[in-house]
Amino acid sequence: RGPAPAAVQSSSPRHELGDALPGLRSLLGVGACNAGLLLRWAAGLHEIETLQEAQSLAGGEAAAGAAVRRWVSAVRSEVSSMGPYLSLLPAEQYSDEWQLGGTCSIVSMRVRAGEGKPLLNAKELREAYRLMADPECGKLLPADATITERAACNFKVMIGQPVDIPGGAVLRTCMGAPQLKNILRGTDAEADAMVAEQDVPVLRKLAIIAKYSESLIGALA
Repeated sequence: RGPAPAAVQSSSPRHELGDALPGLRSLLGVGACNAGLLLRWAAGLHEIETLQEAQSLAGGEAAAGAAVRRWVSAVRSEVSSMGPYLSLLPAEQYSDEWQLGGTCSIVSMRVRAGEGKPLLNAKELREAYRLMADPECGKLLPADATITERAACNFKVMIGQPVDIPGGAVLRTCMGAPQLKNILRGTDAEADAMVAEQDVPVLRKLAIIAKYSESLIGALA
């Protein structure tokens, strides 16, 4: 029994296998310990375990599914109110049990500079994505932007990266495990307040970037 192929050893050092598989572990090279991977696993397992606990205390999977549907409905409603700058893809509904709540917790949006304007393509959305992460984006807005619009853009946002799909590229926002846990632990009123405090500012910033995208993205190109 010889060592594993070099390609396997370089991509999967023995640090990534536990003591439960000693034979396989011995075939792998020592390699570098990927602390980042370990931290991602630790964070992921923590979120899974604490979400299961919150779900159980709230009434089980049905309660969690209802919370997801409530959040998706609220966020989609907010996106719809920000037209013509943001537009929704059709909602995806599932009958299979693997999709919590029977709906997709990812809300995908197409972006344009205004009524009758073309949709931003994947390259342009990458610039919009970068502007979303800029905590001082308000300074980049053109002279005709209002003080309120500038203030609404001055915070850092990390959303889903652009995806080029048939019909036009999209940017995405979604519900994370910490957010779902907070909804399950709170009241309906607190859930609505969380959307207003956390999700609406994100969508508003994206809509403002869309509104001024012709000058913003043109200047950055």
